[in-house]
Amino acid sequence: MTPSVSIPGALWSRAERSPDAVALVYASDRRDDQRLTASALCSRAMQCAEQLLAHGVRPGDVVLVAVDHGVGEIVLFLGALFAGATPCLFPALAPRLDPGGFLRRFEGVMSRLQPRVVVSDRGFADPKGVLCIEAASIRIDDESHRFSAPPAARSGTAFLQLSSGSTGNQKVIAVAHAAVIGRIPARRQALAITPADVVVGWAPLYHDLGMIGNLLAPLLEGTPTVLMSPLEWLARPALLMRALHRHAGTICSMPNFAFNHCTRRILDDEMDGVRLDRWRVLVNGAEPVRADSFDAFAQRFARWGFRSRAFAAGYGLAEHTLTATLTPLGAPPGVDRIDRHCLQAERRAVPATDLAPAVEFVSSGACLEGVEIEIRTPAGTVLAERRVGEIFIRSPFVFTGYVNDPALTAATLRDGWLATGDLGYLASGELHVCGRLKDLIIVGGSNVPAEDVEAAVRGIEGVKAGRVAAFGLADVVSGTEKIVLVVELPDREANRASAIERE
Repeated sequence: MTPSVSIPGALWSRAERSPDAVALVYASDRRDDQRLTASALCSRAMQCAEQLLAHGVRPGDVVLVAVDHGVGEIVLFLGALFAGATPCLFPALAPRLDPGGFLRRFEGVMSRLQPRVVVSDRGFADPKGVLCIEAASIRIDDESHRFSAPPAARSGTAFLQLSSGSTGNQKVIAVAHAAVIGRIPARRQALAITPADVVVGWAPLYHDLGMIGNLLAPLLEGTPTVLMSPLEWLARPALLMRALHRHAGTICSMPNFAFNHCTRRILDDEMDGVRLDRWRVLVNGAEPVRADSFDAFAQRFARWGFRSRAFAAGYGLAEHTLTATLTPLGAPPGVDRIDRHCLQAERRAVPATDLAPAVEFVSSGACLEGVEIEIRTPAGTVLAERRVGEIFIRSPFVFTGYVNDPALTAATLRDGWLATGDLGYLASGELHVCGRLKDLIIVGGSNVPAEDVEAAVRGIEGVKAGRVAAFGLADVVSGTEKIVLVVELPDREANRASAIERE
């Protein structure tokens, strides 16, 4: 295997071809932006790799990296890759998180992952049999751009990605070098990437959207990428807009809640001097896409040059090395208005009449090149268009399996197809995602998606997106499930609670 077919080898080749091209910028409102050329980033990764090897890391070792967000986190991750190890990023302890809960999640991941090495900037008790390295002991010479030798080339698994679950039982996904590199041409085509493009993103790197979409893919395709701390963005979302303006950003991807967060939290005076005219692609993905979030965002930021034709919607997951579908560029994604009764009672996506109760689904677009999608029943029968079932994916970018979980791997990978656990349907060849299979509430034989229940109360004053959760609870009296809705309210006003009950 040649170095160019591994992620480190591909980055090395880019640094040799265009050593002075800007590869990475880390933006902040608290300090000057940090800029790294392809040569400087590769040099830092090589220096880090050499020091990790000197500390006792061996090629093939699983290395859990648990440090704060920043350039240091990126260098440690790439350094482990350059050393021939298999890194995995663990979420840093946020200021408002419970330290006890953080440690429990850390211990749970340690048990599931069983790494040989932990690199951390915190004082964890040294687990038995694990090599613990303090991040501060890895010292990088920022001025050195030396290239001593090509990085170690290893086939198979490149790194491990934690699922987006919040407990210690998170799934650990093995991501292959070939899958990450192989998907670059399809991504470049789908996003119509040109040499003038610049990616800007805040998603955490322990999430596949941040790691693959915002870091590795741009680095591998030669597109500058501008990253920032997700915690800093969450506290001051205008940081994203200022970074887009300052660095002439053109492409950004973020989950649906982030659209609402920007719309609600960014103040006019924070946008002074900002122009968003160059922003040509804004992808909504990683959670259910809502048309009202698009509309509110477009209205809020139109005065600064944002154009709604930049909107796109996509569907992807870590088990597929991210994106599987994307809506066509140049126009907002289509919205399908579906008869609610037919959806719940018959699992058919029938266009609604003007008088029928309806639910809206935003199109997630057609398959990227090399990707196939089928919609299936629980028994495995392939469904026709506008029939709702589980989404199955087949492509060269499907993951190789969950770490230390052969039973779950076997249940998820079926005869070359990935069972996603998501519900959806196809219409005119485009995918529409309805929710999670496990989130269906069955009431009197009818299938009620939890997302529908949550959406029904979002328009009530005081009810905020992301502060609503619906689930089913077995009712021994009726013999079916009853719907339970948990809503976080700013106060205990009786009229607001009554409005929720009526919905």
